[in-house]
Amino acid sequence: MKKNEGFTMIETISAFSILLVITTFLLPILTLVQSSQKDLSLEREVHLLLHDEFYNYIQTSDEFPYFKSDTTILPVRMSFQIEKGWIEGCAEWKNHHKRSKEFCLYAPYEE
Repeated sequence: MKKNEGFTMIETISAFSILLVITTFLLPILTLVQSSQKDLSLEREVHLLLHDEFYNYIQTSDEFPYFKSDTTILPVRMSFQIEKGWIEGCAEWKNHHKRSKEFCLYAPYEE
């Protein structure tokens, strides 16, 4: 019988080191993906909030410009104004990475 206990130990150490390297690379990537997923979820919520406010404001009011702030989800500043024959409704906010984001919707302006 051959004595190969040393080979088994080296094989175990190399397998563990490969697992450690894979974990070291995957953990930051998974954290970044999760953070981006939260940002996209918040962005979708802001889009829905702006859409609802935009539709309600167009149906009920004719005063332009109009500004509104909402802190239901996160601090969002919404503005509604007339721009070149269009009603422009924009939302501005900061995401988790403190980057400023802006999203605008447009509708034809009928006097």
